[in-house]
Amino acid sequence: MKVHYLDGKIASSNQKITVNLVGAGGTGSHMLTNLAILSETLSRLGHPALFVRTFDPDIVTEHNVGRQAFSKSDIGRNKAEVLVSRINRHFGLQWMSHPSKFMELNYSGYVSANFTISCVDSVSSRKEIFQILSRNINPDSYQTYRISGYWMDIGNSMRSGQVILGTLIKTRQPKKSHGASTLKTFFDEYPDIVDEGNEPSCSLADSLFKQDLFINKIMATYAADILWNLLHKFVINYRGVYVNLETLKSTPILI
Repeated sequence: MKVHYLDGKIASSNQKITVNLVGAGGTGSHMLTNLAILSETLSRLGHPALFVRTFDPDIVTEHNVGRQAFSKSDIGRNKAEVLVSRINRHFGLQWMSHPSKFMELNYSGYVSANFTISCVDSVSSRKEIFQILSRNINPDSYQTYRISGYWMDIGNSMRSGQVILGTLIKTRQPKKSHGASTLKTFFDEYPDIVDEGNEPSCSLADSLFKQDLFINKIMATYAADILWNLLHKFVINYRGVYVNLETLKSTPILI
């Protein structure tokens, strides 16, 4: 079975692991909490903690309460600011929120991160994210936290979803390990995918018709577990997962 080791330069660095979380809605709101738990645990085990920037231009509306990680008191406030403020208070962190689209901050100081995690609901948004990441690849930066190494995409329909972890660079693998230096990205996996033209949901019932109650949280948990293994054990033997809640079956995407 093939395996992949965390990029050698990132793995050997004492600097914080940088993460850009793009989207703080259904999946992103749960993913941010998972990242905070992951960061706290890594730190306690002697590993570098995470530093996360969260991007989302949307405000919390009434139908977001319940399925997403928001309460009634959050209504009318920006999603990224609400979540990051809550996480910072709870865990004593200094993570950053950006009440804007990731695509609107196209400069290397904020675009570059060891991991970019996209929790968006359209192919066009994924394309814009990937184009920006492709223009800001810097594998030889002496500032390890600015190496754009990985892109993790999390997507789902009503009762199914997928997590795909891909590499943006040729990663450095241990000698004689035969580790895979590259992993397929979302667009390597789905080169011909197009948008379905879904309209935004305007009520909780409408949202649940498009995405069932726990699918987002489940996908965020699978994604966080992949990161946990890569950042704690430094090696994974799968690069993603397909999940189907109709059959309660999950299928790993092997390397």
